[in-house]
Amino acid sequence: MTLSTPELVGRTPVLEQVVRRAHRGASTVLTGPVGIGRSRLLAEAAVRLERTGRRVLRLTATASASSVPFGVLLGLLDRPTILRIGAEDALGRAAIVRAGVLALESEVVLVDEGSLLDPGSAAFLLELARGQIAVVVAITAGRRVPDAIRALVDDDLAATLRLEPLDAAGCGDLAAALLGGPVEAALTAALVEVTEASPAAVQEVVRVARAADAIRIDEGMWRLRGELPAPAAVRRRSGAEFLALPAEAQDWLCAVAVADEVADDVAERLCDDATADAMERAGWTAHDDRAQATRMRRTAQSEAVLEAAGARQRRSTVRRLLAAVAELDRPLSDRERIARGAWALELGDELDAAEAVDLGSLTSLADPDLSERFLRHAVATGGGAAAEVLLAEQLKRTNRLDEAEQLLGSSAAAGDPRSAGDVAKVLALVAGFGSRNAGRALAVLEAHLGAHGEQEDLLAIRAGLLRSELRYPEALEAAESLRRGPTSFASVFAGINEVLVRTEFGEPWAALQVVDLLRRPALQVVDRIPEGPVMLDWLSAWAPAVAALDLRTAEAIAVRDYDRTLETGMHAVRTPFAHLLGTIRCAAGEVDTAVHLLREAVGLPGIWRDSWLPVILADLSIALIRSDDLEGAKAALEQATSDAVPPSQQGRVRLAEAELLAARQDLDGAIAIARDVAMRAGELSATVEQWDARFAALRFGDPTAAAELLALPALPGVARGLQQDHARALDAGDVPALDAVARRYWTVGLRALAIESAGAAIRLRTDQGLPTTAARERLAQWTAEVPALGGRNGGTGSATTLTSREREVVALAARGLPDRGVAEQLGISVRTAQTHLSRAFGKLGVHRPSELVGLLDDLV
Repeated sequence: MTLSTPELVGRTPVLEQVVRRAHRGASTVLTGPVGIGRSRLLAEAAVRLERTGRRVLRLTATASASSVPFGVLLGLLDRPTILRIGAEDALGRAAIVRAGVLALESEVVLVDEGSLLDPGSAAFLLELARGQIAVVVAITAGRRVPDAIRALVDDDLAATLRLEPLDAAGCGDLAAALLGGPVEAALTAALVEVTEASPAAVQEVVRVARAADAIRIDEGMWRLRGELPAPAAVRRRSGAEFLALPAEAQDWLCAVAVADEVADDVAERLCDDATADAMERAGWTAHDDRAQATRMRRTAQSEAVLEAAGARQRRSTVRRLLAAVAELDRPLSDRERIARGAWALELGDELDAAEAVDLGSLTSLADPDLSERFLRHAVATGGGAAAEVLLAEQLKRTNRLDEAEQLLGSSAAAGDPRSAGDVAKVLALVAGFGSRNAGRALAVLEAHLGAHGEQEDLLAIRAGLLRSELRYPEALEAAESLRRGPTSFASVFAGINEVLVRTEFGEPWAALQVVDLLRRPALQVVDRIPEGPVMLDWLSAWAPAVAALDLRTAEAIAVRDYDRTLETGMHAVRTPFAHLLGTIRCAAGEVDTAVHLLREAVGLPGIWRDSWLPVILADLSIALIRSDDLEGAKAALEQATSDAVPPSQQGRVRLAEAELLAARQDLDGAIAIARDVAMRAGELSATVEQWDARFAALRFGDPTAAAELLALPALPGVARGLQQDHARALDAGDVPALDAVARRYWTVGLRALAIESAGAAIRLRTDQGLPTTAARERLAQWTAEVPALGGRNGGTGSATTLTSREREVVALAARGLPDRGVAEQLGISVRTAQTHLSRAFGKLGVHRPSELVGLLDDLV
């Protein structure tokens, strides 16, 4: 995201004073610290003055120009004049420069960085000010000011205006202008604290925080999601303050910065109490009495200390930390073990292979890079097949499937039956889920089982592959049996797949019961399936969202866990929550947020993203369609189908293709796809997919879809019941019932469906000769609340939103002319006519030229 350039924020009173004084020929000296906004205010003053016809001369003094007499003014002169200056004495040079600048007939002169002016230029500006030419000079507080500029103030030729830091409201307004939307109070308060309300620092921090996901937009509001980075100037100042401290204080702060947290019994081995207390009083550190540990007070201070300390001091600090930890006579916490292992790797010290394997498992989600370093060390120091399998699993999590497959394929231990089982497990996960080639992986896995006998871990993966191949009854039978067995990788992995299958069967409440049963076992085997607890959280939102369309229940869970992944930095497991939240926001009409979340899900690393990529891209395409970006939607669908699409995801992808066809007015093609998906899903017991396909056909105008949907077994949930009521109302042509359905869709948060069905109700009213005023007013109110959906309002859009050419094209199409006839009538190409028609249809929310008849009067 590129930050917008905001209007000048929080400086209006000063700006108006500068402009008013300049209009009177009065001069001004602006002063303030670096980054306070002097340059920006000068630029805005120039724009305002030029708009009123004033001739404005803009100058910026530089260090290099300050060493040359009249250096800042020379750039205003032509080359022959500059060559003449070189042959003159001091008085001659001054006369030539004076004449050349006066010839420009400027009425206002704006000078930035006035403290860098050479004496000659400064004296000339003083002369201009005495001649009633307004001179506005910006200087940096605390720097040397040329005598002539000081004389401007001393002789009452200029007023001094000091730019102060922004207040909290101004800081929030600047952030909102940069981000293009409102910001929450907590974010504003954090910006004030971190930036000291300097406009330049606010811009820097907002840019960096946005890129680092420390701030995110949620429900139309920019919110704080993590600690804000410190501006570079603050880090430099902290670094200088650190270097000015005594050596023992530097050593202590460096230890705390390196370790992140130092337990009290470690601290007493690193520094004396007086030093620790002094650094706490000075605001460098904070002691947590509950945890009995010390931390740096702010991340910016920690960064500054590590930058200032340098590599040699860091290595010395790490050795002291290792020595202090080695003296402890208590077991280390997992956090301390991880830190000790990381320090050992950093220094190249000895680290036991078994310990490295254990640490690799502990850090697999929270710090994937460190986990990989531990596991590579374990492989290199004799960790054997166990270390190779764990490293391959970590490579799988971080999206390096080929490397994982190559590692296991060359495993020296693969001849051992047990090791062969581990290798087969990871290879099946990589090929079947990461590469989405479940059919091939299933064949290889079943051959392995036939040769080596049944192994529960492999049987659990087989159940998952059966689900991916859309063999739901077989997958459910296998998964349920394994889930009921002893707690193990197999029971948890199989249970997760059982939940997925039950969800697709339209059994969300049964699926949630399984989720609850799996929570304790998942924690017990978290070392073997680290993603287990996180996946159960996701499933507790996914099941009600997919099977029952209970988006509010799902959203509460998804927002909580999405935020948790931001706080913990576990990017690899953020994908499912970003994806789910994106689909929820899309259904609620928050299309821009939906597109952002779904693009994030596409870009995040890990096997989950790889496994579900076609569906994520399909949902992204639907969000792009609703934002009228049909080309973007087409590109997303092309990416979705460019590689293997598992059978379990093919229906969702094809329904997205149908949505794109419908948006392009090819309703017959859209209906054909939806009917084909429904028929295939019915044959394979994919209940939810069959229902969704029938309902899509209904929305596209399939005359038989209502009866076919009503013939299906009912799905649970209020929203699914509303879809049945929707079908009944359309089948019967019952306008009041369809109006009621639209209102209830709106109430449950399905705003996209609410607007679409309200538009359909208005078309029915028009067909039946019923009044539409009240219905149109309600729909206008809805589309005002959800402007992103205003262009797809079921044929009730206003013709006033069309361009003149779109109006001409649509008026001809409404009278029955084909695309070629429209093109010939207007003297344009057929393709151009089709483009104008497609855009107009999107704005009006109609799909066929026949639907324009009711709008013909407005079009004319």
